[in-house]
Amino acid sequence: MTRSEEESLYLSLLSQLQSSEPAAVLNALETIKHRLIGHDQTKELFVRLGIAKSLISILGTDGYLDKTWLDAKVEAGIVVGSLAYGGESYILHLLQSAALPPLTASLNPDKSPPKLIISSLRTLNTMLDTYISPTVPLNPAVTISSALYTHDGLRNLHKILSQDSTDRLSQDQISLAASLIAKSCRRVPYTTGDEEGAVQREGLHQKLLVGAGVLDALAARLASFAPDEYRKKSNSDSKIPPQAPPNARIAPILNAITAIVRGSKLRSIEFMFSPALAVLFPYSTSDEKLSEGTAMSLHLPQPKSSSDLARAPRQIITPSEFPPLSATTTSSSSADTADLDEDERLRAVTQATDSDNTNPTLDIAESELINWLISLVRTGDPITRLTAASLLTNLFLVGLVAKRLVSYIALLVVPVLVRLLDEGGKAIGVGSTGVGGIDAQTWNRWQVEEKAPEVLSNLMVENLVFQKAAIDAGAVKKLAAILKKVSESPSAVNGVNGDAAYTSTEESTTKSNPEYNHRMKMKEGVLRCLANLGLFKDDYRRIIIDANILQTVVTQCLKPLTPIQPLLAQDNNSNAEGNPPSVLVAACGVIRAVSRSVSILRTSLIDAAVAIPMFNLLRHENDDVKTAATAAICNLVLDFSPMRKPISDAGALDVLCDLVKCNNRPLRLNALWAIKHLMLDADAATKRRSLENLGVEYLMSIISTINTDPSTDPEDEEDDDEEMTDDPALETLHLPKVAPLEQRLPPKIRTVVKQLQKRERIAQAAQSRKQAIALQEQGLEFIRNLICGTEVSTMIDLVFNSIGADRLLSLYETLLTTPNQSGEIVNAVVYNIVHIAAGEPKHRQRIIERTDLLKALLGFWNHRNPHVRSGLAWVVINLTWKEEGNEAEGVQRRINVLRGLGWAERLKEMEKDTELDVKERVKTAKFQLSGVGGNGNANSSSGGGGGSSTGR
Repeated sequence: MTRSEEESLYLSLLSQLQSSEPAAVLNALETIKHRLIGHDQTKELFVRLGIAKSLISILGTDGYLDKTWLDAKVEAGIVVGSLAYGGESYILHLLQSAALPPLTASLNPDKSPPKLIISSLRTLNTMLDTYISPTVPLNPAVTISSALYTHDGLRNLHKILSQDSTDRLSQDQISLAASLIAKSCRRVPYTTGDEEGAVQREGLHQKLLVGAGVLDALAARLASFAPDEYRKKSNSDSKIPPQAPPNARIAPILNAITAIVRGSKLRSIEFMFSPALAVLFPYSTSDEKLSEGTAMSLHLPQPKSSSDLARAPRQIITPSEFPPLSATTTSSSSADTADLDEDERLRAVTQATDSDNTNPTLDIAESELINWLISLVRTGDPITRLTAASLLTNLFLVGLVAKRLVSYIALLVVPVLVRLLDEGGKAIGVGSTGVGGIDAQTWNRWQVEEKAPEVLSNLMVENLVFQKAAIDAGAVKKLAAILKKVSESPSAVNGVNGDAAYTSTEESTTKSNPEYNHRMKMKEGVLRCLANLGLFKDDYRRIIIDANILQTVVTQCLKPLTPIQPLLAQDNNSNAEGNPPSVLVAACGVIRAVSRSVSILRTSLIDAAVAIPMFNLLRHENDDVKTAATAAICNLVLDFSPMRKPISDAGALDVLCDLVKCNNRPLRLNALWAIKHLMLDADAATKRRSLENLGVEYLMSIISTINTDPSTDPEDEEDDDEEMTDDPALETLHLPKVAPLEQRLPPKIRTVVKQLQKRERIAQAAQSRKQAIALQEQGLEFIRNLICGTEVSTMIDLVFNSIGADRLLSLYETLLTTPNQSGEIVNAVVYNIVHIAAGEPKHRQRIIERTDLLKALLGFWNHRNPHVRSGLAWVVINLTWKEEGNEAEGVQRRINVLRGLGWAERLKEMEKDTELDVKERVKTAKFQLSGVGGNGNANSSSGGGGGSSTGR
């Protein structure tokens, strides 16, 4: 058949789709279906002839329909799915042709036949599984989520998941609906620079799913898979769903639940206390008194002795609680100042979390649900193991795993995840379907290969116990082998686990190619694992370096898809395959982690020539990439780093100053942090240029912000006495009501849940305050580095003349007298004053004249941060220092002022300090305040610890 004859036949078939006779429409659709499936050229021709419009019209047919019309709708849905299976261009064409409304409408079990629901669910899943270039104007993931999370869409999902039928079609619908939820959650619209809106929308889909009863329906589905031993303990309670049929799949259910509860202790509690799970895995609460800062104590059945029950649960360190590394070091050595010791970092984290008495906690003894999840990780098929591990990881990160079980996770779960890193080839028979021309078996194996490093990475986040377990299980060796495989030219690779790769390099690097997308996801997961492994322990960083992967990271993982112009001649990855933003971010994370080691910073990173590729990423179009790159640059431009000069010579200061003025808050923070490091020991001309580039008023806008704590809002305190209410986002959709949360929880944990709900209400304000404080701290530390080092007096004069001495000192006073001021800001202000006092006598006089400022400083003599207490002693030391020459009268005046304000008495109290450094500084301060003093130059005495140089 010639091309013209073929086209005439297809036009004839398309004309039949306009017929009012359902039989003719059905016959035409069946013919089209058989010609389309597996024939890309035929799909292209039909799309060009306008088939999409006819298909969407048929799918949208409503009202009373006989069996033939319903069959025609099923066939139309299958044809639409076949087109979506073709890849990016077909999916975008369908979306532009308004295919989503009829697809989501056909998910109603009350109106649509089961086969139509299945075809629509498969089509939507295919659209979300297919890699779409980030440069396209229409984002399918966001578009689908917007259409799905509506009143009708949520109601339909709930109906599908609540079906009682055990037949294959119903179980397929349940699995596909759960998969759709897992893939579409969190896909909210995002506009560059709209961080506040993004925070407000964070968790919106999850809240909608909880409010619509979808989480409870999923929990009931999960309960149906529980072993008989749990059912027998529950005495045949009516709330327990019947046993899942053999054709049911647990992995999609686990995946969907994880997507809904991820990162939220509140939603995790709602999941664990869902009616079905609460019956199968009952809780028992203790009548013991609550510890300070804890709303209640929750205990689970514990087979161990009562002494085990009495032990306090492990303090969980989560990513949200990990503060930026503050500029608190006071050592006189710049190398010591920038020491990236992991133990000190972890102590800082623990102190931060311990001091946060507003964080409601649940003292978990043990949960049968956790035990069951661990058993699933140990015994299920690969995908089930990974989805169970993912849910278990979330429950651990939000603090709902008993202390006794943490060691079991390290011993039993982590080795399984490490083993799954290179056992994707065993992922067969799990009932999934292929996507975009990839057969089901290959697709299922790919899912394991992509998900294994992702789950392992999440579990290891800032947890040394799990990191050690992964190291002991040989994770680095496996990760290195996988990274090298997926980074090689596709024509030279026979797949990670033996599958034949595409032979065309050009085809394999096409941005919408499934194989390319798979390799990039694997690369991202592996890089994130390596980054988390190297975050704290220098021994682990050395293992990573010894695996010889650094050169692969630099040459194969730092090149973007679109070349950055102008490309510097020193860039050594010009022949590498381009990487999407997600891989670039993960690769920057590896560089940031290993650059925390001083020895690696001075040796291996130099050999790998990482400086210029990292600098190029500062000019990438994606904000996430620039944010990750600036975080790594912070370490690469430390004063003792050999890469500081080439990065500076490439123009880093000007680029970073521009980034500080963008609307992306994390990017602004990292850029200012890097500039701060560049200022340490820089020449006066460079410092002057940085201040000019930033602009005085812009700098003042950063450091002048008064950040109030939203948790102290009296209106919120009044809300604590009110009953728990639904989220306002749910009220606008008029969703079917589920049982109020307070009716489903034991009375003793309602207080905790109310506090968690309050935290979610103020989450946006709290996050904004946290980011503003971090930025303000770096702005103050930037000034600190400007006025220390070389030409101290000249730089203090520059700052005073540019900003205004009275204006700056008044700001310091305001910041120190602000109620509930952040400790980081107090520390930064104290050391700004320390270094001003280390200038000339005229600068000391400026400070001594401001008695209110000195009184405010004195109020921090017993501050919880020892660096602040040490800084106060340095203020006295520098203010009472005798310059060479005749300045005795000025020194005595300053001593008299300090004594009159009560500094001598406070120093006497501070002699009892438990910190040795504070005690030594106080001795010197007392000696000089006694009137004896010392001769010399205040700044050469170290002036209070030198500049601020803290790794990122």
